[in-house]
Amino acid sequence: MQSFNLDPKTTLNPTTKWDRIIQNFLSNSTLHGISHLRPPCSKAQKIFWLLAILSCGTFFFAHATVLVYNALTRPSLSTTLTLKYRDLDGPLLNEYERITKFPGITICGLQPFRRHDTEDSLSLTLHHALSLGYPYSGLTLGEKIQLHEALMNKSVDVRNSNNSTLENFKKRLEIFTNDSILEENNGTILWNQSYRCEEVFSRCAIGFETLNCCTVFLPILTTFGYCFALQINKTALGSLEMETLPFIIDLHVPTSNTTDSEEGYLLLVHDPRSTPRMILPKDGFLVAPGVTMSLRLTLRITDYSAKYTKWFGLVTDCPKVACMGEDYSIQECIFQNAAHKIKEICNCVWILDECKDGEDIPVCGPKEMAECVIIKSSKVLNDLLKKCQPPCLEYIFEAASSYAQLRYNYSLQERSRISISYNTISYYHNIYHKHYLSSLFSDIGGSMGLLLGASCLTGVELLTFLGQWIYFTFFQKL
Repeated sequence: MQSFNLDPKTTLNPTTKWDRIIQNFLSNSTLHGISHLRPPCSKAQKIFWLLAILSCGTFFFAHATVLVYNALTRPSLSTTLTLKYRDLDGPLLNEYERITKFPGITICGLQPFRRHDTEDSLSLTLHHALSLGYPYSGLTLGEKIQLHEALMNKSVDVRNSNNSTLENFKKRLEIFTNDSILEENNGTILWNQSYRCEEVFSRCAIGFETLNCCTVFLPILTTFGYCFALQINKTALGSLEMETLPFIIDLHVPTSNTTDSEEGYLLLVHDPRSTPRMILPKDGFLVAPGVTMSLRLTLRITDYSAKYTKWFGLVTDCPKVACMGEDYSIQECIFQNAAHKIKEICNCVWILDECKDGEDIPVCGPKEMAECVIIKSSKVLNDLLKKCQPPCLEYIFEAASSYAQLRYNYSLQERSRISISYNTISYYHNIYHKHYLSSLFSDIGGSMGLLLGASCLTGVELLTFLGQWIYFTFFQKL
């Protein structure tokens, strides 16, 4: 590069020390385009090259800022997709054999409890519904409306009301509470008045292979009463697979004497590692009496090498909650938080809570559920979802359903049929790559070398010139 004469005796050159520093920087700097600002050059040339240098510098600083921001806020993510259509031969089946053979299947009756047209039976059904909480399974539509109105009007002074639905409910429950049947605990009462497996299932088959339904479907207590969940780890399933053959389930439909009672079943297809206990009507498919429902499942498995959270960066350990171990799911996390809130606010244990910590706390009965849990806890349960992180291994089922009339030689209202089969299974393996300080400097140096020239040398020159400029501006009078 052509050197510039810095002889202070020449009239063309500046004589002050500050001017000579500037001229030395313009003459010897490796910064692209800076040499074009040396005299002799016209004013137009100076403006052109100054704008070009400022544009390149702005682009460089913007690029470096983005690199630093990405390094401090989130790691990079790469995704590998393995798509399997119906068959699962290969490493996917070998690695996740227990999970991909069958989905999680839970069947709940819309009328889970036996009911007779007597006052004791109505009190017993109310006892069941309130003990479990929302959606108050077992109550008719009219009784649910009355209960909702009573709970919504709880703030009104019921002593001045001669026709209080809530007071009538309480009186019925108090009479029933004094009965000798309540010498048993709540769980025993619920089980004694529930339908048994033999009364629910008629036939289970995978292709042409018939199964014992009560061997693979076991009862579990939920907000819908006692539901029946498929136990995919049972030896009764043997080597049977559902990838190529449909899973067929025939159900008996209990009839009701009331005109506003719901009939049929609620079918849930979910993560097979856990069974849902907080169940809402929107969570499943309605299986109506006299109908064959066919489900074509699309399974999406998402596997993260490590989870990432927005505020705390990279999480190397998968999230867990008490009483679950490694089988973590958002639904189970919400349930555990809800049970903890009920225990904290109402000083009683939800009957669905199986996580015992050694404390001697009574189980929430209908009175506690009506007066405390339903009213007070509902205000805080809406925020539970925010406390649960997504799992490291997630199984999401999407289903396309079709319906057809079920034909038998006897009453169509006594049977329902479910046919479940896989359509597509996709496997996403997401791997997070964490940014390191060395890679950050390498990326910034590469962009600096591309835009400005020799990255290390140029950086030192810029820092030196910046320090000299600060010194002469604030500490040295020219």
